[in-house]
Amino acid sequence: MIKQLFFLFVVIATLTSCTGSSSKKAYSVDELMDTIGTQIDKEVTVYGMVTHVCVHTAKKCFIENDNKDFSIRINAGGIIDTFDREIIGSKIEAVGVVKEQRIEKEQIDETEKTAHENMENEEAHEQCQAMLKNVAQMRTWMEKNNKDYYAVYYIDGIRYKVL
Repeated sequence: MIKQLFFLFVVIATLTSCTGSSSKKAYSVDELMDTIGTQIDKEVTVYGMVTHVCVHTAKKCFIENDNKDFSIRINAGGIIDTFDREIIGSKIEAVGVVKEQRIEKEQIDETEKTAHENMENEEAHEQCQAMLKNVAQMRTWMEKNNKDYYAVYYIDGIRYKVL
């Protein structure tokens, strides 16, 4: 009788562990960004509104937070071959691995130098001003976070679903 109960317990435990349900938290874009530095190379689930799907390859999409003031890129991968352009304007939930690309201080310095050198060119003036604005934002982030690089976070996607 005890062996039968033990066998039944093992069968039930095996079945419930194979249901595919996950207790992983699904993060909003804002919630993910609050902890993203500690999530690098970890699998996460994030949800948000799709604002853009890459026109050329459809291998990248961007989701934004509810305030529409911050977005994060999701790259196609895993079972995601491409993103359907029809999901623009839809809320999705994506599973993927957080990655970080670092832009070193030297690269930022060189960008700033190039922008200043090209400011005299009327055709490039507006683009140079935008570059200098980006450089200023990067430097502010670096100072605030006590870093000698600027971090660009993105997600290597595994799968997604439209909510």
